[in-house]
Amino acid sequence: MANLIATAVLPVAVGPEMINNLPMDDFIAKAKENIETFDFEKVKLFDDELPLLGSINLTIDGFDFNKYDNLVNKLISVQPNQLYTPKNKLHITVLPYIKSEYFEKLIDRGIDNIFLKYKISFSVMCADFRNYSTMMITVMPNFDLAKLRQELRDYIDPNKNNWTLYTNGFEEIGHINVLRYLEIPRIELLKSAYSQVNRDFGVIKPQKVQILKLTSKTLVNGKFSIEKEIELSKH
Repeated sequence: MANLIATAVLPVAVGPEMINNLPMDDFIAKAKENIETFDFEKVKLFDDELPLLGSINLTIDGFDFNKYDNLVNKLISVQPNQLYTPKNKLHITVLPYIKSEYFEKLIDRGIDNIFLKYKISFSVMCADFRNYSTMMITVMPNFDLAKLRQELRDYIDPNKNNWTLYTNGFEEIGHINVLRYLEIPRIELLKSAYSQVNRDFGVIKPQKVQILKLTSKTLVNGKFSIEKEIELSKH
């Protein structure tokens, strides 16, 4: 596994004040509305099988793991048979499900140079229920995450071929997966998550970029490997 240290940070302008065309407070209020409009018939029960793919992830240093423990314990008391994410597997995905033919590009120095331009941090916002296969915590980037993602895409495949099996529907924001649905969620589960997750969960200042090969969405031991780490300068 390669291990490179990024020694210079050239800050890019801070992230957007609007997310998906909504001010921050309105975005959080909309998440609560999404509980009432949640279409339980659309829930996709979790399947962890994947072909061998690549992923670019961030560690979540600064996240309040004690509050996460309390969150999960309360959610388990409501519905214990969901698949809850262990603390040591929590992360923010920058680009997921990258096809194997691009693996060599993923460990190029050029990826490091892109991350060097950004001063990366996130503020925890709220629980998010727009994905029908997983419950997430939304984190607001304090930099231009959409621009970072696009720069990485352009570097991985300048010809803009179909380089990934998945396109992120929420380019401007980050997510931390809390649980995967193994059964239809109860509305009490969604309400409990919304009532607990807030900005007190911390400001996340990732210390590492991790380049992974994986055959598991949930990073089951033995089904993923860290091919390279980029240590980000502390800020």
